[in-house]
Amino acid sequence: MYGIVQAEMTEPGVDVTPAPEDTSFKPLGFGDILERAFKICWQNKKAFATVIGVFVIPPNILFVIALALLPPELFPAMNNPLLRDPPALDIDPEALVGPALMGFAALVLAMIGWAAANGAGYFVAAGAHAGEHLGPKVVLKAGLRKLHSVLWILILSGLLPFLTFALVFAPGLVAVIIVQDLSSFLLLFVMTVLAVGASVALWILFSLSVPTVIAEKIKGTTALRRSSRLVKRNFWWTAGVVLASSVAGWIIGSLITAPVAIGSMSAFSDMPALDLSVRTTVNMLSIFITLPFQVTVIALLYIDARFKDEVLTPEQLRTELHNSLR
Repeated sequence: MYGIVQAEMTEPGVDVTPAPEDTSFKPLGFGDILERAFKICWQNKKAFATVIGVFVIPPNILFVIALALLPPELFPAMNNPLLRDPPALDIDPEALVGPALMGFAALVLAMIGWAAANGAGYFVAAGAHAGEHLGPKVVLKAGLRKLHSVLWILILSGLLPFLTFALVFAPGLVAVIIVQDLSSFLLLFVMTVLAVGASVALWILFSLSVPTVIAEKIKGTTALRRSSRLVKRNFWWTAGVVLASSVAGWIIGSLITAPVAIGSMSAFSDMPALDLSVRTTVNMLSIFITLPFQVTVIALLYIDARFKDEVLTPEQLRTELHNSLR
């Protein structure tokens, strides 16, 4: 069990004092978090694969089916949306109803599945870091148990940075539209920088909100405030880890998807529906690598922040995980 020293078996009659148990976590540095995240993902690949296979993959399959049902003549226009002279389309609108409804259903199910996968993934990562490897059934139950709370917090933590960006960016855009002089363009540049900075800062502050919802049984804006308090103590360090792990996940995903995307566009240039389906399928498969890593990094950041602030112990974390399932 991780973080716990176990006494070895001895012969009967030999008086041996057992080694004291180390019941605390250790502070994690930048490299420790990344190394530990890779190790947890590899050791719990079956649990993570089960989570993704149940919660994430089905909506993606539904989306691929919706693409396959679209009229073939629609794809040239979709693949070249900036054409000056797009091809004239003679498509029965009724032929688009079924794929459109299926695509919308896939989008809704994908949001729900993503929330469930994030919640279940935290249980896998946190349990592993605390020395308890949870079975697939327990993990799936955990994802469903906290689904509504995690879905709401994901919406809030994404919507608030977006609204902040829009509100800060809007004055510069309005100035350019109305005045259209050098000062207005300078104002637009400044407001754009401020908008990006403010929205990214909020994204970082809210980055620990999903673990907070699960472990501490708090919801909504209370969870956002709790996440912000934990992050503020080491904001720049947390920002560095979150951004680095996001970039690393993007690079890993690109290394998987880019070669296939290039090959698919070349091999199926005359079959755009098949090309788009192949690329969507590969993107879907790359989630098996990127999602566990990113979820685990966030879980480790949360546990480390609480350890530094509250001296969180593995036993306390295991108790919280079990209480969350009740």
